[in-house]
Amino acid sequence: MAIDTIFIMVVSIIGIFFLLFLFSGKFPAVGKDLYCNTFFHLASSNFFPEPIRQSQDYCTSKDKDRATIFQANPRIFTRSTLADGSTTARISGSGVIILSMPEDARIMSSNFTFFTKQNLTSLSLDVGNDGTSESTILAPPANERFAVISQQVTDEIYRQLNNSAKPCLLGECQIPMTINAGDNVTLAGMEIEYFSCGIINTAIAQMKLCNERSIDSAENIICGEIAVSSQCQPAVADSAEIAKRLMKENLCEELPMESSGCGAGEKVIWDLAQINPANNILIEYRGSTKQIAVS
Repeated sequence: MAIDTIFIMVVSIIGIFFLLFLFSGKFPAVGKDLYCNTFFHLASSNFFPEPIRQSQDYCTSKDKDRATIFQANPRIFTRSTLADGSTTARISGSGVIILSMPEDARIMSSNFTFFTKQNLTSLSLDVGNDGTSESTILAPPANERFAVISQQVTDEIYRQLNNSAKPCLLGECQIPMTINAGDNVTLAGMEIEYFSCGIINTAIAQMKLCNERSIDSAENIICGEIAVSSQCQPAVADSAEIAKRLMKENLCEELPMESSGCGAGEKVIWDLAQINPANNILIEYRGSTKQIAVS
């Protein structure tokens, strides 16, 4: 073998060993990250003698220091139930139904379907019970279903939702709507289409996963980060509101917030008062206190 070839091989081997020892020491995270994704696979193999062979678990914990990014973007939903969970309602002449919408909803469209056996003179909808009808159908057909699709009704539902005092109970705002028909009529169905980011629901789901992942570990773990879209609506989210949501989901035993009336103990440290668009929410596990912190 030529001397030049031997020289190149020796220099290459020395270079590899230099890089291995450089990046496997306690250098900044970027150095270790590069090492774990390149030379680690060689350094931990049986190719190297055991005294200088890299431990197999050297790089296994690196994911604990890296947050997984979750996107909270507006999604389209359809609400087809009233506040009491029913999908239909019987109205005798005049009556009030209660709509229930997420407090961050942006209403896109509404469709209310009715049925009557009577010959009605008219049927009108008054969203918010302010005495002003947003939609009136003259002489609606009898013995067949008919729909009320009105942009005015949609706009008023959205306006009433925005004017509701926040936070709404369990994140759901209730909006009354009076139906005037003059005789018996049945609300046979409804569809309200809306945008919602569901930020608080996403945060609670990630808190639950973080708790399951940590298993009372002594190490700190960055579980995830929620990137809130600039198109989302602001949401009131103090510790009292989060405790109510945990109660609703029967999670007070798993994620107790005793100081806010949810379960026994303080598993969750909630350090937010409101969630705003274009902000990030960090969810982490603190090994020293064995708590889930949200900030």
